[in-house]
Amino acid sequence: MATTISNSIDIPDNGKLLIGDSDDLQIYHDGSHSYIQDTGTGNLSIQANGALNLKKYTGETLATFNADGAVDLYYDNSKKIETTSTGIDVTGDYVNSGGLYSDSNSS
Repeated sequence: MATTISNSIDIPDNGKLLIGDSDDLQIYHDGSHSYIQDTGTGNLSIQANGALNLKKYTGETLATFNADGAVDLYYDNSKKIETTSTGIDVTGDYVNSGGLYSDSNSS
């Protein structure tokens, strides 16, 4: 059975959108925070054909996960860490509060 909604669905604070036979997927807002909660036995997967972007409500980029490519992490909308085929690239200062170790078996 399919339902078509041409406008919006208004759910008040603490009301939940419940999906699945056992309400395994829940989407809700508690008045202060918003949640996407997977309470089932499987994984929560977010899939995209291209890049998957996590953004602040203002459009500011938080992270980009590129299909078959780099993962980019941002601070205040400025890319700071990018994974590469050989490791990572860091833009800006790198602060290490612990030991720095190297794999002696790598070339």
